Amino acid sequence: MIQCLFSLKSFRQFFINDDKLKTYIRDLNNRNLKLTSGFHEMFNTFYDKSPHNSLPPVVDITRFLSIIARLNPSYNIPNEQQDTSQFLYYIIDELHKELKFSYPHARDLGMISPTRDKGDEFYDWQLKTLQNEGYSVIQNLFNTKEAVVMKCNRCGYVSTRYDTSIMIHLSLTSTSCSLNDILSQNFVPEEMSSRLGNAWDCDGCNKAEKELEELQEKLEREHDINLANSKQKEKVEKEKEKEKEKEKGKSKDSSLTKKFFRRHNNNKSKNTKESKDSKDFDNGNNKVEPQELTDFASNTLTDKEKQEYNRLADIFTRERIAYRSVEFIDLPDVLVLCLSLFNPNQQDAKVILKNLKFPETLNMEFDNCCRVYKLNSWIDHLGASIDSGHYTATVPFQQNSWVVCDDERLMATQDRSNGVVRDSSVYLLFYEAVSS
Repeated sequence: MIQCLFSLKSFRQFFINDDKLKTYIRDLNNRNLKLTSGFHEMFNTFYDKSPHNSLPPVVDITRFLSIIARLNPSYNIPNEQQDTSQFLYYIIDELHKELKFSYPHARDLGMISPTRDKGDEFYDWQLKTLQNEGYSVIQNLFNTKEAVVMKCNRCGYVSTRYDTSIMIHLSLTSTSCSLNDILSQNFVPEEMSSRLGNAWDCDGCNKAEKELEELQEKLEREHDINLANSKQKEKVEKEKEKEKEKEKGKSKDSSLTKKFFRRHNNNKSKNTKESKDSKDFDNGNNKVEPQELTDFASNTLTDKEKQEYNRLADIFTRERIAYRSVEFIDLPDVLVLCLSLFNPNQQDAKVILKNLKFPETLNMEFDNCCRVYKLNSWIDHLGASIDSGHYTATVPFQQNSWVVCDDERLMATQDRSNGVVRDSSVYLLFYEAVSS
């Protein structure tokens, strides 16, 4: 990792340019910068001991490693080996802590001035991030700003979350053979659904469900009120009917035929009434046909509420599917790509690549940003497991060749004239921007 960082011109020059570094430190009010001083000393040693146009000598970096060991004892240097990508995260984070300015201070020094040219939402997020985390020239070299966009296919709701990273992680398959293809595959929108077991809990659907429930509750309340009124009306009518029956009972009819006729008709009327009452009672117990419920809803809801009810009801007839995509908002001066060689659920399952190739010139073209990069260096992982194996670095030498750095062994390797590098063991790739 140290070899690759030294090869990055923008990173290296910050530490070897004494005037620039002193000015930066002076503006920081002379803090205790242990790691910054370690890089300054080590990189100048690299330069002092590198003869012109020849392979550089092996440089003892024990002093630098002792600084890392004191700052982060969990690395257990030199007794344990650690993942090189995690080391990069640590280096950038620690340098940022040492070299960061508060947002007002960085703004007053003219180091940064957020604009609204990429939207108010992104501006607000960037401003809040700077206020919370501060600004440093080192972190700024590596920071990729991206938007994670979730779009619900069912209700149309879109959620955008902004984030930064110093490294872009790329998923692989055993058939991956070109960096450009890997990039394309990784930025295709990802389906999130119940069918795949990764359904998104959409805020838009949750809101729609709540609004639909409120309209349904309104219908139920109105239905209950109407039902109660109907039963009360029925009760009053029955009381009136009883009163009429009592009045009729007071007038005696001497004719047995008339009594029989009246009794017969009363029984028939009563049976008919009971049958009608029974039917009305069933209706009152929510045994309502769909058409009757629709008519009731149409008479209860306003035109606006009916339109909203139909819209919301239609949402829940659709399958629960959303799509997750990553959109780049701003690309950094130093682009770091990490090929995810290891399955996160099966750490020993390394993706075996065959004939992987990556370009020396990389065009990163996206809707919101576009930059052209030149390959600077890369790190290989040799071995079958994330917990074991060996790392090597390949860095540029002179104009047309690469040097493989394998601990204390340095070996000149392939030339840089064909524009494409083939290496199936690559783990980390470092590209440096050549245009804005």
